[in-house]
Amino acid sequence: MITQNTTTRKRKGGGGGGGNMSSEVVEESWLVYFLEQGWLPFFIMGVIILGLRMYNVRQREEQRQLLREGLLSELNYQKILSKRHRE
Repeated sequence: MITQNTTTRKRKGGGGGGGNMSSEVVEESWLVYFLEQGWLPFFIMGVIILGLRMYNVRQREEQRQLLREGLLSELNYQKILSKRHRE
C-alpha cells in the first residue's frame, strides 16, 4: 500500500552550519509529489489507453475504406458480367 508522505522534506547534511542555505524545510517538486501520490501508473495507463483508442479509430477508418473499395469493385464486376451476358 502506498502511504501518503508530507510534501516537505528536510534537507540532508549540514545541520546547524551557516552558509547560504539553512536546513529549513525544502519544498519538493510537483513530480516527486506526483510519484508519492501514486498517480503515475494511472497517468501512464491513461496515455496508453488514449493511444490505443486513436490507433483503433484509424484502423476502423482504413477497414471501412477497404470494404467500400471491395464492394465497389464487386458491383462493377457484376455489372460487367451482366453486360456480357446480355450480348
